[in-house]
Amino acid sequence: MKQLFKEQLEKNKVVTDENISLIKDKNYYNGDKIQVGDKPLFAMIEEYIDKGDNMTECNVKLIKIKEEHFDLYEVDESARVSKVPTIKLKNS
Repeated sequence: MKQLFKEQLEKNKVVTDENISLIKDKNYYNGDKIQVGDKPLFAMIEEYIDKGDNMTECNVKLIKIKEEHFDLYEVDESARVSKVPTIKLKNS
């Protein structure tokens, strides 16, 4: 997983006291708060919504995670390839 995010780990900036106020959504996808010293990483995740009557809608969402969350996710091999990694929760 670390290799998948190699470029972001090298280039993304660490959250500081000065720039935390610029972050609109101050939570990671799993609900943890973004804190000073964190290095937010970005990924895509597919969310499926049951619309009833055997209809399912798939939405692709840009999410924020941090390196400490890598063990919660795995590469989504079925997703389309993009510059932003596409991941999914493990066991889903």
